[in-house]
Amino acid sequence: EVSGTPTGLLDDSGAANPDYDFRYDSSLGGYIFNLSLKGYSPGIYAIHFTVAADPIDHVLQFQVK
Repeated sequence: EVSGTPTGLLDDSGAANPDYDFRYDSSLGGYIFNLSLKGYSPGIYAIHFTVAADPIDHVLQFQVK
């Protein structure tokens, strides 16, 4: 259940994500998006995103405490 309501547009932390894209980190073997949580109330949120030409809506849930 998603309980939080976003307070604005998705923002990165310190301009860490050029063009608001995830970036690949070879040391993790995965992708990173440094998300700024400034202004978000405690709750569970969901980010919906697409990957290149993949038509599937991917969803990532996270909790702000």
